[in-house]
Formats: sequence, structure tokens, C-alpha cells
Amino acid sequence: MGAEPVTSSPMATALATSLPSFTLWHQRLAHLSHKSLSALIPQEAYQNDEKDYNSFCQVCIKVKHTHKFDQKPQPRATKPLELLHSDLCGLINPPSKSGFRYFILYIDNFTRVTSVYFLQTKSSTEVVSVFQNLQARVEKQYPSWPITRFRCDNGRGEYDSSLFRGILRVGGIAFEPSPPYTQSKNGVSE
Repeated sequence: MGAEPVTSSPMATALATSLPSFTLWHQRLAHLSHKSLSALIPQEAYQNDEKDYNSFCQVCIKVKHTHKFDQKPQPRATKPLELLHSDLCGLINPPSKSGFRYFILYIDNFTRVTSVYFLQTKSSTEVVSVFQNLQARVEKQYPSWPITRFRCDNGRGEYDSSLFRGILRVGGIAFEPSPPYTQSKNGVSE
């Protein structure tokens, strides 16, 4: 009795075509490397498409790119209130006894004097009200040093309202939001 040659039956062919590809396993397992994937999954568990796998995975290529931070220090302001940094922080849980869940920082670039205001919501009307209070207080104390530039992160909602931009425009204050996903550009308040 000799061994019969292995023939491809319709059932074996159907089973082989229903198996996931090597590339699909690579995607399912969080873009695991070829070597690790071969060691983890037996060859019977996938269709052998290594020639397709060897073509580069676009996700793996994009992930391996590094983000380069601009490490040059920004020039410091030459007089008080020339540049004001701001950042809104929160949601603080549990809220304070007074019901405050957020706080907003204003930092002068020249003196590094910091003002902190507490907020119940981060609505644009409440942020505008707090900024107007700060602006009025600062202009009374230091009439010869108006706020010239306002820098903040690219927070949507609190600084992105037409009311806030209008107050800055009326006050002659330049608005400098940092680009999206680059909090390092607003490093003083971050």
C-alpha cells in the first residue's frame, strides 16, 4: 500500500480561499512585524500572500515617520503685556464647592505673572466675560501697557467665537492661535 498523491479537492480549495490573508492578519494584529506574525500564526491559518505583504503597508510607513518639534526658543516679549498666553483647563471632576469645573490661565510673556480664573462652563460667553474682566483690570493698573498679542491653543469653542474675536479686534489685539496638534507652540501656558 503506497501513499496516494495529494490532490486538491473542492473542499480544500474552498477552505484555502476562505482563510484570511497574511496581510489581513497583519492589520488585525495591530500591524505586527513579518517575523513576529510568522512566529505567532501557523502557516495553515492564512493564505500565503507574502509577495503582496512585502509591498509596503501604508499605515506602517506613516507611523514610522517622526514628528519634528521646533526646539528653537521663541523670542520673549520686550515689555509687559506685549504677549499674553492663555489656556483653558478642565473638566475637573468632582466640581469645586462653588460649582467650578474649569479654570483659565492668562500668563504674561514678559513678566510671567499668571492670572487664574475659575469657570463653571467653558462656553464662549463665560470665557469672553472673564477675558473682559482681565482686560479691564490690566488696563486700569497699567494704562501705558496695553495687551498687544493674544496667544492660545487652537481650542474650539472657547476662543473660536465671533464675539471673542470681535473684542480682540476692537481692542487692537492680534490673535495668534497655535496650529492644530502643536501645543508646544503655546508652551508658556501648556
